[in-house]
Parts: sequence; structure tokens; C-alpha cells
Amino acid sequence: MSLSEDPTFGALQSKFVCGWRDISNEPWCGVSGRYDPDNGAAWTTNGAGPHNIQLFMLSADGTVLHCLPGFWETHDLAREIKLAEDLDKVWTDRSLTRAEKDGKFREMHLQHLKDHPREMVARSQFQGFDKKFEEKRRASSDCFTKDGAAKTTDRLMHERMAERAFVAFEKFDTEKYTDYGRQKYDKKRVLVESASR
Repeated sequence: MSLSEDPTFGALQSKFVCGWRDISNEPWCGVSGRYDPDNGAAWTTNGAGPHNIQLFMLSADGTVLHCLPGFWETHDLAREIKLAEDLDKVWTDRSLTRAEKDGKFREMHLQHLKDHPREMVARSQFQGFDKKFEEKRRASSDCFTKDGAAKTTDRLMHERMAERAFVAFEKFDTEKYTDYGRQKYDKKRVLVESASR
């Protein structure tokens, strides 16, 4: 993910006030090495590293419109930013009741998922070690469809967000929302596991 690359940079620059906070002491924070804000972006799958980074998009009053767990390719991220902008219009529409707003929130997240291009879905596959981790806890995991196939991270994200309509940031259950894949990523161990296959 690169926030400084277009189309993401342009969308953030024109529509958002950006900030960050250190989550290293939070219970959901992952352990996989240190990444400083000025480190260059590396390619990875969408949603990789959900415990390491969460990109929240908030309304002016601190209401969560969207949250992307992990890293996202810049064009896919820009699509999600546009959804947050559309959700902000719903949240600030005084003609709608709260129930109507919540219904639209759910509907818009699930429709957005259906509209994802194939390329985005292809970039949203679980990393092998995360999929293996989830398979071990399949009975309690929502990372699989009813027929047993692994969901994509874009699907998991929108399904989880659809259940969290317009929650205040301080009440958002980040730990549960980002609960997929390994929380601790030991690069040496993963390389050994990959080599032994």
C-alpha cells in the first residue's frame, strides 16, 4: 500500500484530513517487524497484515465509515475511499432515520463487494500462512464460505463492516474486526514451513 501514490494520494489530499496513531501496545497489534512511516511500499496481497495496520475512514464527528485491515493496492484503496465518501453522504443526510442510515450502510457495503473487479478479488487472496492458520480454527472462523472455500479478504472486510453500521471510532471493536490470520508473523519460521512442503 502506498498512500503517496495516485489515485489514492489525490483522493486523500482533496477529501480527507489524515493522521495516524501508534497501536504497538494494543492487544490486536501484530508482530512482524518494524515499518516506519517513511519506509517504501512493498507489494503484498490486499488485507495482508490486518493486525499491523488498519486504515480508518471517519466522518467529521468521528463515526467509522470504513476500515481497511492490512495493506491494500492503491487502485483498490481508492475504490474503498470513494465508498467512504458515499457513506459520509448517507451519515450526514438529515432526511434519513437512523434505521434507514444503518440499512443503507449494510446495503452499500455488500453491493460494493459485488461490484469489485476481478483483478481486485485476485489481489485479495489470503496469504498461505494466514489461510493455514485459519484452517486450524475453521470451526470458529468466518473466513470460509458454507461450502468450505476460503473467502477473499475484500469479501471478509465488507461482510464484517456491514455488521458495524456507523459506529463511533472509540466504540469500534478493532480487535474482533481484524481477527484473521496470524497475529505473530515469524518470517524465519514461515520460510522454513514453506521450504518443508
